[in-house]
Amino acid sequence: MKAAIFATRLEADFAISAFGFKKIESENFEVFAADNSLLAVSGVGMLSAALCVQYIVRKFDISEMLNAGACGILGKKGKVGDVFEIGKVVCADDFCKDEFFLSENPNTLVSSSRAVKKDEERMRYAGIADFVDMECYGILKSLSILNFPLENFSSVKVASDFSEGCDIKKNIPLVIKNLECAVSNFLK
Repeated sequence: MKAAIFATRLEADFAISAFGFKKIESENFEVFAADNSLLAVSGVGMLSAALCVQYIVRKFDISEMLNAGACGILGKKGKVGDVFEIGKVVCADDFCKDEFFLSENPNTLVSSSRAVKKDEERMRYAGIADFVDMECYGILKSLSILNFPLENFSSVKVASDFSEGCDIKKNIPLVIKNLECAVSNFLK
């Protein structure tokens, strides 16, 4: 079974309606099913994402996983609304040292346990990555602990913000549907 993980309903709603997902549970995490696929809404942050992955992998027979959602632009690569396949994932936090290589794709994502809002933070992380989110590293760390084959994991992000002045909550609804093709290709 394939599983797509989104952090928020704001990010996931387009996929829920576009691909006919129906809610099957909401006690621990919102989980939706359609055909031979699941969609889970983890909540924001690495811990929430890691716990969600632990939950769905243990409860359902997951063979492939996609993390899809919004990300911030750290440097000059792309613009708001552009979609990026992620090739490498690192962590912004000092206590996380693992690096996860997903593909030969040159796009690097850094996950942070807190929102990266200030321009000086963006500049600091731009030295190690192209994009920033708050979940992907937690998902990968959790999958590695579960011995899930990481070659069966992928991440695709849509750029939703690029500076301190960007309104991510306003931008996500405007750009999130740009992920529809990538999510559709994963669910096939």
